[in-house]
Amino acid sequence: MSLAPDSPDHLMTGGAATTVQDQVPAVLDTASRAALEYLAGIPARRVSPHPDALAAIAGFDIELPDGPRNPVDVVTQLHRLGSPATTASAGGRFFGLVVGATLPAALGARMLTSASRWLPPATPYCVARGTTRSTPGCGAHHGCAS
Repeated sequence: MSLAPDSPDHLMTGGAATTVQDQVPAVLDTASRAALEYLAGIPARRVSPHPDALAAIAGFDIELPDGPRNPVDVVTQLHRLGSPATTASAGGRFFGLVVGATLPAALGARMLTSASRWLPPATPYCVARGTTRSTPGCGAHHGCAS
């Protein structure tokens, strides 16, 4: 598929126009590496964020850009500024509310479903109708066709 350079599906990154789809592998790779780095660092860091890390999140207070930013840069900035400012609830030393951690299979499934918009067949129609149930056969229960 070829898009015109002025198409909204093109992003300007470093002066070169690319499509959103062209950037997906690099964004997923960057996010995956950041997540692995974050998890690997959990045993060595404090559970609560250091005050300097909390102060650093002021780096998110920027003027909104006039156009899209390079998504790899966005993920990199999110990890650089945001990850140190989180509570390390994914580690074994967090004894608070049950709010964190995820099983590896659940994390992988979430990545897959986020990337693929994997939905059961009836979901698009039922979501369009404003129902909350997203399983095949929801039509009989909610009055929408499935």
